[in-house]
Amino acid sequence: RPYVGQNLPMSALVSVPKVDVGVAIPQVVLERIVAKVVVKSTAPGFELMGITAMTNVAKRGKLHNLTGTLSQNIGSASLVEYRANNSYSSDIAEAVPVTGGQSTEENPLYFYETHTLSNNTYMIIRAMYEGQEFFYKMAFINHGGTSLNISRNTEYTFTITSIRGRGFSSVADAKASLASNTNLDYFVLLRD
Repeated sequence: RPYVGQNLPMSALVSVPKVDVGVAIPQVVLERIVAKVVVKSTAPGFELMGITAMTNVAKRGKLHNLTGTLSQNIGSASLVEYRANNSYSSDIAEAVPVTGGQSTEENPLYFYETHTLSNNTYMIIRAMYEGQEFFYKMAFINHGGTSLNISRNTEYTFTITSIRGRGFSSVADAKASLASNTNLDYFVLLRD
C-alpha cells in the first residue's frame, strides 16, 4: 500500500514574477496529492475485519493536476491492485474496535486520484456476519448510487450501518460479482 509510515506528497501552485533573492514568495497552501480511504462499521451483528484489497486504482499520480480533470480508461498497465498477499489471507488495512463498532481509521489507505467508473475501481472488505467470514465488494458510489471518483486531498469514510445479506465466501467470488453496496446500508463522508 502506498505511503504507509511515510510522509504524504503535497503540492501547490504559486505565481511569482521571477525567482530571485529579493523576490518574496507568497504564503503557499499545500494539498495532498493522494486521497484517504477509511471504512467503518456500526452495523449490529457485523464485525468489520478490514479492507482486503483495493482494485483498479492508479499506480502513480501527478504532482499537480493543472486541469482538475481525471484521466479516464487509463489502461490496465497503469492500474494496480493493492493486497497483502496473493492468497488474500490477510488485510491491507486492519479494522480495530472503536466506540460503537470497528474502523480502519488507525490504518487508513492512501491512493492517487482515479476515475473510478471508467477504471472499475472497487475495494473488497472482510467481515464476520452470522458467525461466518464473508467478503463484500464495495464500489466507490455514494448511498444514492452516484459514482464517486477518488480525488486528491479528499478523505472518503464509508460507514456501514446495517446489513441486508451475506457476502461471498471467497475474494474470487466477490470480485466476479456486482458490487455488494446493495446488501450494505452505509453513508459516505467526504472531507477536503
